[in-house]
Amino acid sequence: MAHTLAELRALSPEALEQEHDRHAKTSIEGLAYIRDEIVRRDTEAQANRIEKMTSQMRWVTGAITVLTIANTAAVIWALRCP
Repeated sequence: MAHTLAELRALSPEALEQEHDRHAKTSIEGLAYIRDEIVRRDTEAQANRIEKMTSQMRWVTGAITVLTIANTAAVIWALRCP
């Protein structure tokens, strides 16, 4: 039985793998769409992790910029006031 994309997306990762294994025991054809759904989910999860890491890097970069400006100001102030 072929599943619709909506049905595949509604399945949990474990259920999707079980469905793949069940089909693999009885047929070779028709498994590509299940594997494609697994790959799509993995790709989406990886993209979400990269997006989160990018956001964290943005905050760190901002913090480093503020600290660099503060350090530069402190050095200039220290050089002007002996």
